[in-house]
Amino acid sequence: MAASLKGLDENADSLLFDALLLPEIIEDAFSSRQVQKLSDYLKALAAALHKFYYDCRIIGTDDEVKLLKLLLVVALSLKTGLSLLGIEAKDRMIKEED
Repeated sequence: MAASLKGLDENADSLLFDALLLPEIIEDAFSSRQVQKLSDYLKALAAALHKFYYDCRIIGTDDEVKLLKLLLVVALSLKTGLSLLGIEAKDRMIKEED
């Protein structure tokens, strides 16, 4: 069953809106020939994600499925933006063994 992202709180809606701005940011960076707009956007989106994750409980809540879907949308925007800059995003963070 697919989860709808409707009915989330204002902070989640704001994060979703920010994540969905990627196409506009790309178009603006391309047309203005200012590639740093993309890196500035990605930095701001990552900061917004960090703040949201710190402030919002996700696992075990009634909206867990919706919030996890939101995080996937944000991750896709970050991964896509980084890829356009030639940076490979990790799928998961792992601790390296000595």
